[in-house]
Amino acid sequence: MLYGVGLWFSGAMCVRVLEKHFFRPNTPKAATAGLYVASIPVIYASIRVLPLLGVRAHEYNKATLIGIASAVLLDSTALVFAPRIYHSAAGDTGRAGAWILWGAAWSCISALVLQRDG
Repeated sequence: MLYGVGLWFSGAMCVRVLEKHFFRPNTPKAATAGLYVASIPVIYASIRVLPLLGVRAHEYNKATLIGIASAVLLDSTALVFAPRIYHSAAGDTGRAGAWILWGAAWSCISALVLQRDG
């Protein structure tokens, strides 16, 4: 659960920092695509830290599922009730939410690959 809170907080702060470049309505789609692709190795690395938290390889899927569920619950609540956490009034919550979902999906994929390669 704490891992999920960490994922949520780091993702929310990334959205906040990257907002001006990637989460505005006029952002070029090529820039957004570049962000999505560049996110994959970072997400993979976020799963690679699990052993440092005492998680064994055969538990990656469970730990990731709990972490992602926690993060998505926090994201979905904060995007509705406290959107300023993520961006200024000019930001696009939909684009930020889409990137968050992308990250959640790639976290699950990374956990499956790493657990398999154990």
